Amino acid sequence: MSRVALIFERFDPVSPVLRILTARVEKLGIETLGAVLACRGHEVTVIDNELEGMPAASLAASLNDGGFDIVGFSLNSGNVDSTLALARQIGPGPLVVFGGVAASLHPSQVFEECPRADVVVVGEGETPLSLLADGLREVPGTVTRDSQVPVPMPPVDLDSLPPLPHRRLESYQQPTISTSRGCRFACDYCAESRFLREARVRWHGCSAERVIEELRRLAQRSSGNVWIVDGDFIGPQPERAAAIAQGILREGPALRFEMDARAADVEEDLFRLLRDAGLGRVFIGVESLSTNFLRRVRKAVQPVEVYRALAILKRLGIGFTIGMIPFSEEATLEELAADVRFMEEQGFENLGSDLFSGLKHYDGLRARIPSRFVDERVARVFADFRAFEKRLAWCYGARVQSCRTAIERQQLVYEINNAVGLELKRLVEAELG
Repeated sequence: MSRVALIFERFDPVSPVLRILTARVEKLGIETLGAVLACRGHEVTVIDNELEGMPAASLAASLNDGGFDIVGFSLNSGNVDSTLALARQIGPGPLVVFGGVAASLHPSQVFEECPRADVVVVGEGETPLSLLADGLREVPGTVTRDSQVPVPMPPVDLDSLPPLPHRRLESYQQPTISTSRGCRFACDYCAESRFLREARVRWHGCSAERVIEELRRLAQRSSGNVWIVDGDFIGPQPERAAAIAQGILREGPALRFEMDARAADVEEDLFRLLRDAGLGRVFIGVESLSTNFLRRVRKAVQPVEVYRALAILKRLGIGFTIGMIPFSEEATLEELAADVRFMEEQGFENLGSDLFSGLKHYDGLRARIPSRFVDERVARVFADFRAFEKRLAWCYGARVQSCRTAIERQQLVYEINNAVGLELKRLVEAELG
């Protein structure tokens, strides 16, 4: 038996809306890994430090004194600096393992920046981490300082995973589940779509029966809206989504849920069925109405599909959130103005969470934001908008910290999104003259 600690360290400073959306969302990655290891007889400690809020020095001291054989860190683009700083404080003894999107995409940089790193898991972590905990050291699906060409692992059979205990469900603002992994597409701006694709793992999902069983367990413990966190819930199997909805309608549970979907996947019959089963809100990644931008980032969708999808959701009475990337280095002010008009038409309150950063590039551990704009007018708007973000964070900081219920959280998101949209509109109109 191994003693294993799995850590999700706090996010690096981010926009106020992102803080609301992430601070009290269950970290399913480390929770799933913990459940798998526990079923194999290992002693597991899972720490979501976004929830716990322990100072790094205190957390490191606890880990160093805990007698752990393995200390594992979940590393994504939002917590790179904080996680590496924590990991550098781990003393000799335990095997230090990194996983997650950022680590999987850039293992060599993890080793360069963290002398204490021993192993990086590439792709899904359940099998590699289990083998490491069993005492093996040359494990498929991992890289070390001496061997940085991972042997691919087959996709995890999601139906074979143990049920999640959801140990701290009462501490989170929204119950969450994952029903599938991977994505059919390869948008350049999306690190998550690269995460499994570069590990040679395609989209794969739980059976409808497994999803309904998990929803039933959650409904027994929480009355809140369930967030299905899949990046591609419909996937290549719309019949699976229909079976999930039909199973809920036939057997229960009675609940509300929200999910992400691609515009091209929004079909009226399927989404009417999902609505009847409890679907209340859908996130649609629009990114931009500029066909030039969509082509550059390999976004396989056209504006006409976006308008069609939103019209269907409105007819069915399903709420929506639109994800936008209004800033890229090649954007013109006219393209930006068209995107702002679209956002206003759909309601600024329905904006996604992160307009400020622009088109991120994931060619390193730290995502790069735009810096060399071809249109100087866009550069000025972006600079002023980023300055506005700092003022917004100062104004809303205390309210973000005091936000406790899901209703308070959503109302605050709407309020901030309206402020964001109105300010962006003002800056663009000022440049247009």
